[in-house]
Amino acid sequence: MLKLLKFLLIIAGAFLVVSNIEPYISVTQLIFSDTKGVDTCDVLGFMPFVGGIFQGVCGFFGAVIYSLAGFIVWAIFQIVELLPIANSFNIPFLSNLLSKMQTAPQVDEEERDRAAVKRLKQKHNSIVERSLGALLAFSWVMYLLDLGLMSWLYSPLNEMGELDIKALMRVLLGVFGVEVVILGLTLISNIIDPQSIKYQKAEQKPVREY
Repeated sequence: MLKLLKFLLIIAGAFLVVSNIEPYISVTQLIFSDTKGVDTCDVLGFMPFVGGIFQGVCGFFGAVIYSLAGFIVWAIFQIVELLPIANSFNIPFLSNLLSKMQTAPQVDEEERDRAAVKRLKQKHNSIVERSLGALLAFSWVMYLLDLGLMSWLYSPLNEMGELDIKALMRVLLGVFGVEVVILGLTLISNIIDPQSIKYQKAEQKPVREY
């Protein structure tokens, strides 16, 4: 049953990926629609004989560039937004994080150290944890940006302040759809694949002395 659910989630995830990239392509086109590169395609159309061909080729490559740019922006948003899920439920990510924390070089604090030196040593010793915390905070910022972008594109509230349920669902699917699917796949994998829950304790590196 869980394997069937996993298969269905994969299909749903593929559908969401395809549908959710389109808004980012649209935003890319809106941002760069007045650039000289787009005007060039229109100018090529006035060339005799081959102008139509050149304009079509220019338009094709422009569409490819827009699509690639939209995909890259979408991928950045998704990867960053998936960090909270990876930090809580993804076994390989957590195992690697534990290894990093255990093997990160540590510096001993000494009583004769000045306060500034102690603070620097504390920052040095907690670099992995602080880096992860900053990335997690950044992921929530990306969620807010994503929510604002989707709300701007689909306008769940009309000019009269009335809620458009269809537009609201589109916004929620655009912002959280892929993450919900990935979370479901991760939870199912943790249950049906016990071999994935492996962790070998990393050897502690010696304390670095200064």
